[in-house]
Amino acid sequence: MIFIAFIFSFYAEFIIGVVFGDEFKTSGNVLKIYAYTCLPVGLGVAMKLWAINEGKNVVFVYNTVIATIANILLNYIYIPKYGAVGASFASLLAQFMSGFLLNIIFAKELFKMQFLGFILRFK
Repeated sequence: MIFIAFIFSFYAEFIIGVVFGDEFKTSGNVLKIYAYTCLPVGLGVAMKLWAINEGKNVVFVYNTVIATIANILLNYIYIPKYGAVGASFASLLAQFMSGFLLNIIFAKELFKMQFLGFILRFK
């Protein structure tokens, strides 16, 4: 997934130009940020499977509700100042909260697995 995010990030303007036309190339800045949401979304999918397997579906609900509220608040703050780029950044932060960060509170054992998995990957 990291590879896909890098590709979309580095070639965002080109991709937007090919798909939507040259007049939309400035939207590449939005895609550059939003491309990285695939990483926390993947963590969220794995978290959902873990929650079902462990019988802790409520963890997924808590994380989703809190991250949704955070996304709304961040959009309220960022969109007036940064527009669509702010919205994509708010979505990235909310997805990171939902798929990883909130596990510190609601699923410590899952957070530990995710964190150690990340650290060991780059060891």
